[in-house]
Amino acid sequence: MLPPPGAERLTWTFDAPTSVLIQDDRQWGDSFSFRLGNNGQKTYSNGVPLQVAFTLGTHEPLKLVYDRPLTLQAGAEWATLSYEKEIVSGSALDFSGMNFVDAPAGKHGWLQAQGPYFEFEKKPGESQRFYGVNFCSTANFPSAEQAEQLAARFVRLGYNSVRIHHYDQGCVQGSADGLTLNPEQMAKIDGFIAACIKHGLYVTTDLFVSRKVQWRHIGVDRDGQVEMQVFKAMIAVSEPAYQNWAAFAKAFLTHVNPYTGRRYADEPGMPFLSMVNEGSIGYANQEARETPQMQAAWRAWLAEKRAKDPAFADLPDTLPSGMSGKTGAAISLFVADTEAKMVARMRAFLRDEIGCRTPCGVAFTRLANKPFTVSEYNFSGPGMFRGVGGIMTGAMGALQDWSALWRFAYAHRLENMFDGEGTAGYFDVSTDPLSQASDRASICLFLRRDLDVAQGRVAAGPLSVDITGAPATVWVSALDAAPVTESRRLLLTHLTDVQNTGIRYAERARKTLLSWGKLPYLVRVGQAEVALALKEPGAYAVYALATSGRRLEKVDAKVVDGKLAFTASVANPSGARMLYEIVRE
Repeated sequence: MLPPPGAERLTWTFDAPTSVLIQDDRQWGDSFSFRLGNNGQKTYSNGVPLQVAFTLGTHEPLKLVYDRPLTLQAGAEWATLSYEKEIVSGSALDFSGMNFVDAPAGKHGWLQAQGPYFEFEKKPGESQRFYGVNFCSTANFPSAEQAEQLAARFVRLGYNSVRIHHYDQGCVQGSADGLTLNPEQMAKIDGFIAACIKHGLYVTTDLFVSRKVQWRHIGVDRDGQVEMQVFKAMIAVSEPAYQNWAAFAKAFLTHVNPYTGRRYADEPGMPFLSMVNEGSIGYANQEARETPQMQAAWRAWLAEKRAKDPAFADLPDTLPSGMSGKTGAAISLFVADTEAKMVARMRAFLRDEIGCRTPCGVAFTRLANKPFTVSEYNFSGPGMFRGVGGIMTGAMGALQDWSALWRFAYAHRLENMFDGEGTAGYFDVSTDPLSQASDRASICLFLRRDLDVAQGRVAAGPLSVDITGAPATVWVSALDAAPVTESRRLLLTHLTDVQNTGIRYAERARKTLLSWGKLPYLVRVGQAEVALALKEPGAYAVYALATSGRRLEKVDAKVVDGKLAFTASVANPSGARMLYEIVRE
C-alpha cells in the first residue's frame, strides 16, 4: 500500500525479489535499521565481497553519508582535559569532612548483620552503609609511602571501604606449592591494608580469586595449571581442591599483620569475606562439568535422590551440559545442594578452626532479612554514557536500601593510581576522570543518604537545566548539612563524555573499538544552562574546578527570575571543564 500524497516516505526498488527487514529504531535514536537477506536460499562465504544494488527514493532530497572508521582528536567537538588524581585538601571535591569514616576502622567493634542491615556491635540500632572501590593485581602491593598517600586520597574521595581483589597470586608469588606466603609481598599488602584501616576504610576480600593451582597440587597426575573457573567448581566436589582452598585461607587469615599486631581472622577492620569470587558451580564451564570429580558428585547426588523419589530415575547418569526442561531443573537443584554443603563446611572451618568472626553468608538475590551488598559494579569504558552511572547506581542503592557497594575497579596496576600514568580503559576509575566524577553522585545519594528509601513518591529538586551541544548528566549536591536551597557550598557536575586522544572506532556510532589511543584526555564539548533555586541567589559565586578540586576560574553568574543562573561549558581556552563549585561569599 502506497502512503498518501505528501506523506513522509522511503522507497526501495530492487531489480530482483529481495528479503528486506525494516526496523523503526526511533525509540532509541533518530534512525531506522535496514537489513537485507536471501530467505535462506544462499550461503555467504567469509571474506567474499557481496554487492547489493537498489534505488532509494524519498519525499525530499536525500544526503548519503558513508560510515567509516572514526578517530577522535582535539578540536571544536572535543576539548583536552588535564587529569589531576590527587584531591586538594579542603576543596569542593574533598569529601573527608562528610564523616563517612570514623578512624580507625574497627573502633566500634565487629560489624554484625541485624536483619536487612549491618550495624556495629558497639553502636546497636544504627544501620551502616559502605561504598568503595576494588583493587586488582599489583595495585594491592604499594610501598609504605604510597599506601599512606592512597588511603588518605580515598578518604578525600568519599570512600569508606575498599575491596582487595585478585591479590592471592601476589601473596604466594614465587612459591612452589602455590600456598606459601611471600614475605616481601605480604609486607606490602599488610602495609596497604593497615593504612586503609588506620584511615577508617573497611576492607573486604575473597579467599580465592585467581591464585594459580597446578593439577598435581590437587592430586591429579597431570601437567600444567588448573584453569581458574575449573578450580573454583572443583572446590565443591574435590577433597584435595577443597583442602587447597582451606590451606590458603588458613595461611592468610592466621597471618599476623605486623602494622596492626592482629591476625586477619581477628581484624574488625576487615569484616566482610567472600569464600570464592564468582564461584558458583552454575557458572562452571564445560571443562569443569566433564571432570571426573564433578561427574562423581552428580552420580552420588542422583543416587541419593533416586532412593527417595522415583521422579529422578530417568535423569542421565552423566551430568548434562544443557540447562533446559526437567534436566535443567535437576542440575539447578544439584548446584544448590552442593554449594549449600560447601558453604556450610567453609563457614564451620572459618568459625571453629580459625576463629574468624566476619559475617558469613552467600546470596545471589536480595533476601528481605539480610543485608544486600554488591562487590563489583561499573559502567565500563569507553561507553559514552558512563557519566550517568553514578546517579543510576547511587539512586538504585539508596531507593532499595542496599548495605554496601564496591565499584570495579579503582586500578589494575599500581602505576595507574598516580598522576600522568595510564589512559582510560574498560574499568579503572583511576584512569577515567568521567567515572571518577560520576562516583560523587553515588557517594552523596547512597552513602550520605541524600535519597530516601523508596516510599512510592519522588519529588523534584531546585535544579533546572537546559542541555545543548552534547547529551550530559548534570547534578548538584550540598557540601554541608543544609538543603541545597540554603547550602553555603555546593558541587555541580556537567558530565558529557571522556575519551582518549586518538581512540579509534570502526564506525561513527562508536560501537566497535579498534584502538584505545593515548593522553591527553578529550571531553566532548557541550553546554548546560543552569538555574538553581537558592535562598539568596545573588550572594553566590561559581568557580570551575580541576579534577583535584583546585579552583580554576570564576564563572559568570547572574540572578534570573529569582534563581542563580550560569552556563556550564566544557569548552575553555585553558582546557575542558566538568566540575563547578557554587559558594556563598
